[in-house]
Amino acid sequence: MESKLPYGVRPGAGESNEEYRNRVARLQAEALERRQKELEEQASPQNDPPTRIRIWERIHEIELPRSPTHHLIGVIAADTGVSRNEVLAEQRKRASTPAGDSSEKSLGFGHYGEAGEGSTEV
Repeated sequence: MESKLPYGVRPGAGESNEEYRNRVARLQAEALERRQKELEEQASPQNDPPTRIRIWERIHEIELPRSPTHHLIGVIAADTGVSRNEVLAEQRKRASTPAGDSSEKSLGFGHYGEAGEGSTEV
């Protein structure tokens, strides 16, 4: 996996090169640990299928596709450890929910990963 600097990390005033490298390494390790935890939660049997799907959406910054034949349905099922039928059931549930009551607001993005609360129909 390619190592990238966390966004906005710059050497601090008076910070030596070694201190900076150590700080960057620590930040990268923390980010990797958070990512690993999210991946574990997305497939954890302790979370119900809708929660696992929302975690998948948050990680990938894309919402559950609306088409029942979309290729991501199988990917979401495999990544979350829920059945394809459970993913489709969540899809149907969301389709029957009024627009203002959907869970996208809690994820922090609108349709297909757009920022903000004003989601648009696609």
